[in-house]
Amino acid sequence: MAKIIYVTDLHGETDVFEKILAKAGKQKVKAIVFGGDLNSHMTLMAVNGIEIQRSFLEDYFIPLIEGFKEENNIEVFTMMGNDDHSMNMDILESADKKGTIKLMHNKVYKLGNHNIFGYTFINPSDYLIFPINDWVKEEREIKKDLEKLTKNMDFKSIFATHTPPLNTNLDIFYGGHHVGSSAVREIIQKKQPKLALSGHIHESCILSGEMGDRIGKTFCLNPGNSRPVVIDLDTLKLKLLK
Repeated sequence: MAKIIYVTDLHGETDVFEKILAKAGKQKVKAIVFGGDLNSHMTLMAVNGIEIQRSFLEDYFIPLIEGFKEENNIEVFTMMGNDDHSMNMDILESADKKGTIKLMHNKVYKLGNHNIFGYTFINPSDYLIFPINDWVKEEREIKKDLEKLTKNMDFKSIFATHTPPLNTNLDIFYGGHHVGSSAVREIIQKKQPKLALSGHIHESCILSGEMGDRIGKTFCLNPGNSRPVVIDLDTLKLKLLK
C-alpha cells in the first residue's frame, strides 16, 4: 500500500501545515504533496508583499520541513501557485538542492512505483482576477510546455497541476462558470495518467458537491483549499485528514 497526503491552496494557514506534518508519520505515507499557493492572500495586498512572502518561506516553511525531514523518511513535494511571487523561487530551488523538498514545477520525479509530473502555470480567465500574473500563461503556451513535460507520461503517472482541467467537477467558479485549463484537460485525455491532482478553484468542491471526477481512466482530484487528503495510490481510495 503506497499512500500520500495531498493538500493545496494553504495560503499561509500555519495550523494546517503543522497538522499535516504531525500526522504524516501516523498515516504511514510515502510523501506529502503541496499543490501550490503556499502564501497568504493578504500578502498580495501589501506594498512589501514579496518580502513578506520571502520571510514566510525562509523563516517558517523551509525550517518547518527541515525539522520534519530530520525525524521522518517522508518526501515532501511542492510547487508554487498563482498567489506565490515567482521572485522567491530561489528559496525553494535552494531547498530542493539541499534535499529538503522536491520542487515540482516543470519536473518529473519518482514517487514509489510512479512518476509525478508537476506544473504551476494557470490559464487566464474572463471570470477571475489575479492580483499578480507571475504564473499566468495562455493556453497555447501551457499546451507547449505540457507536451514537452509529459512526453514519457504513462498510466502509472501522477499529474500535479495547480489549475484543474476544464469542464469538470473541479473547475466550477461562482455562477457555474468552468474556469479550468483546456490544455491540462487535453493532456489528461491523451496521456491518461492514473491520477491528476489540482487546486486553484477553492469553491468548486462546494459548488459541485464533489472533489473528484474522471476523464477517461484518469481520476482527477481537487479537494479545495486547506483540505488535506490521504490518497492510496494503489486503490485511489481517499480519506480527508482531520
